Amino acid sequence: MRVRKSLGNVRFLRCGPVRSGAHIELTTNMDDAMKTMTTPMAPHATMTILQAACALLLATMADAAHADARVFFTQMVVNDCNEIGTCDWKLSCGLGNQQETEFFSMAEANTNETVTINRALTQREFPPLTVSCTVMEHDGGVGAEWEHVGAGSVVVRTTGDHLLRLNQHRDEGDVTVRFTVEDIGSTGQPLTRAADRMQRSTSQAPRDIGGVVRRMRDRTIRSGAGKCLDVHAPDQRNNGGHVQVWECNGSQQQSWRFQDGAILSGAGKCLDVHAPDQNKNGARVQVWDCNGSLQQSWSMQGDVIRSGAGLCLDVHAPDQENNGGRVQVWACNGSRQQTWSLQ
Repeated sequence: MRVRKSLGNVRFLRCGPVRSGAHIELTTNMDDAMKTMTTPMAPHATMTILQAACALLLATMADAAHADARVFFTQMVVNDCNEIGTCDWKLSCGLGNQQETEFFSMAEANTNETVTINRALTQREFPPLTVSCTVMEHDGGVGAEWEHVGAGSVVVRTTGDHLLRLNQHRDEGDVTVRFTVEDIGSTGQPLTRAADRMQRSTSQAPRDIGGVVRRMRDRTIRSGAGKCLDVHAPDQRNNGGHVQVWECNGSQQQSWRFQDGAILSGAGKCLDVHAPDQNKNGARVQVWDCNGSLQQSWSMQGDVIRSGAGLCLDVHAPDQENNGGRVQVWACNGSRQQTWSLQ
């Protein structure tokens, strides 16, 4: 068998059965001239060297057959909401055996509607590629918890558009995740997360599949005492803007959106814990330019909102019934001042 593969200045290597006393023939390229070298080998070393050389070349060829791949997660199509009211969704996906990345939380979409994802992950060496996703549904009511809809994976061996349907618990819902696989060549980069969402113009927006394309909509976040999470109006566009509770009034400073693990205000700032104190009870909560930091990471778990440091969003107890009640983080304790619902 003859294996043709470039390896340094070696051009051809004959790999195959070798008789005792045979020769290994290497054809090289030196100063653009072909030069043949014939090296006599001892019988006991001949096969060993040939086998090693052939194994190296064949392994190199196998590596060359794999390229890196980028997976663009474009849409989640809701086949069935299975709720009388509104369905809110949480989706996370991953590649291979890596931990799944949360793409969105509290994204609203009903039956035959579509949530835009626009996130990307990359993996070294393709094909094959295993794509896995988990989806959960939340009805947004007081005391509600995330319900498991489905988790699944698909092995992909070709580029182009693909689908992954998640509906193991049909009584909670049924969704399809759309994604596109692209060969990006051999970059040598390990599996990485693309934290920034893909930027697309209106003309490049994802196609609707017979329904409505939904993006995360603004909501109000209501405390256990019935007040709304609120940014002090004069400061709502400033870093460090004071966050409080106030009588619900539908204003921009009471408008919030869950997106990519953050909570965005109506003015486009991120709900933020004062960084030096983020692990301490009583740390103040404010708004700040979004930067993807731990102090801007939030997740809704049942009727509590937990910070990236694991503390709960909390209203200073003596002020929870009052306009201007201070909002802070505190060790989770199940109290009324740590209870929140989305409206």
